[in-house]
Amino acid sequence: MGIIYKASCPECGYETKFFLGGGMLSINLKRSATVLPEEEQKLIAALSDHDRIKDFLVESRMTECKRCETIESRTVIDVTEINGAIHRFGDICRICNNRLTVYEQGAEGEYMCPECHHETLIFSEEGLWD
Repeated sequence: MGIIYKASCPECGYETKFFLGGGMLSINLKRSATVLPEEEQKLIAALSDHDRIKDFLVESRMTECKRCETIESRTVIDVTEINGAIHRFGDICRICNNRLTVYEQGAEGEYMCPECHHETLIFSEEGLWD
């Protein structure tokens, strides 16, 4: 089950919602991977086809691109191979191809507002999703 957060900026009035955590579909790796870029989908399929996946975790996480100054919730998939190697998918900015900062713990902390660029974005818990 995931948590819905409302993000609002008292400086400019910007508001949006973030759906973070895991939902019911997060137990299906193949289906969850369909939101990733095609090249990442192929890498996951190759690992799966060769029976190299020991475990995986699919969650919607808060991400930030420091270069583009954007924040968003993104599906992030961590795949652990049988040999212990861990691969993260879904952490590349779609705009500039920079590696995103992925926040592991919900929406805690201070964030820059994507509209006015002040570090005043405030998060409040709105409910649950699944």
